[in-house]
Amino acid sequence: MGLVSGTCGREQGATTKRIGYLVLALLAATGSSATAEPAPADTGHPTVVLMLFDGFAATTRALYATPELDRLRSEGAWSHQLAAAFPTVSLVNGITVSTGCWPQRHGIVGNRFIDPQRGMYDHSRDPDWLFSCEHIHQVVERQGLRAAALGWYGSRSATRDRQVGREDVEYDCTDPRDLERSAEILKLLEEPASDRPDLIVAYFCGPDEPQHFEGIDSDATRDAVAEADRIVGRIRRRIASLPDARDVTLMVVTDHGMTPVSRLINLTRILRRVGVSGRVVSNDGTAYVYLEDPGRAPTARRLLGGYAEFDAFTRDQPPEFAHLGDSQRVGDLVLVARPPSFFADPALWPWYTRWLAWIGPDSYDVGGRLRADHGYPPDHPDMYGIFYAWGAGVTPGINLGRIEAIDIHPTIARLLHVSPGKPIDGTPLGLSVQ
Repeated sequence: MGLVSGTCGREQGATTKRIGYLVLALLAATGSSATAEPAPADTGHPTVVLMLFDGFAATTRALYATPELDRLRSEGAWSHQLAAAFPTVSLVNGITVSTGCWPQRHGIVGNRFIDPQRGMYDHSRDPDWLFSCEHIHQVVERQGLRAAALGWYGSRSATRDRQVGREDVEYDCTDPRDLERSAEILKLLEEPASDRPDLIVAYFCGPDEPQHFEGIDSDATRDAVAEADRIVGRIRRRIASLPDARDVTLMVVTDHGMTPVSRLINLTRILRRVGVSGRVVSNDGTAYVYLEDPGRAPTARRLLGGYAEFDAFTRDQPPEFAHLGDSQRVGDLVLVARPPSFFADPALWPWYTRWLAWIGPDSYDVGGRLRADHGYPPDHPDMYGIFYAWGAGVTPGINLGRIEAIDIHPTIARLLHVSPGKPIDGTPLGLSVQ
């Protein structure tokens, strides 16, 4: 296996494509709570396989046939109310799943944000960006077990060498190779139990990209859902064929949901209109504004309070669903769009189109060039994701109800009989009954 080749290729590729479509639209427009479970029975050699499919909303799953996921549901524990951390975007939630910490602890408060010392964070998976908390693969290896991280978060540091025993090459989700990643998992599972990783964590592009650009109800999304379902089936069948299958647990999760969108909020224009000076950094359904004069935050919030397309908060008075903390990585203003509206700051547009942010109306119809997005409050019904657990330590047929992304890390730790990372915000899910 090769070393990780980059830290942000897949999400940056999608963002670049997304912004390209938006620029065309702009040009046209100017003409349940978790419960602790008893520890699972001792097993000979426990193994956990965690598969994360990007953007696999529970509402999307309900639209299409998913026989393999349905089988996991009937034979294991499940939830169609996996609540993401806010903002409900990929890097925030992949890292939340991996660390079991809220953003206020791990420090990743968006796909993009500004750190006062380090500058712009842009989709990096480098664990050097973390304030605290440990990735699940670091936790298990620190306690003497083996881990493999395939396209996962925090597997290589810029300053501390690689952070996991085995890792896999990144790939861009504009050219997804999820079948190749599933083949790598199959190869790892074929190793003797004495050599096989105790933990395998793997990222998959899933249906995120086609939902963004083709729509949730498109043929492309249906095909991506079907491929993800087939991949899950391949892994489940391989696990079932192992001599020690009774010791292996399979988990399937996502990072966020997806909802239809159609209107771009021209936030730079709005700020200019109301006389607020600051830098905009967007995260789809959420935007941070870093004010030139942070002391004007209450006034700026009041000036922005009359817009129907979004809600405005200050960093020291965040929305009740946020776990962002008071770090200056969070903007002085936190703006939360109301679907079908979304944000995209003009810093990402080609230079020759940026003038569009200074004239015209306060929002634009994107004309179907972006069809779905995320980043909204975690309890928006479309933001819920999927969770399935099957195999060792799991009682069939358990509906977990609403669960939190922070609970996956400590659940894995319990299944592997290790202590979770420190600090930790989540608690183990009740996957089994006595």
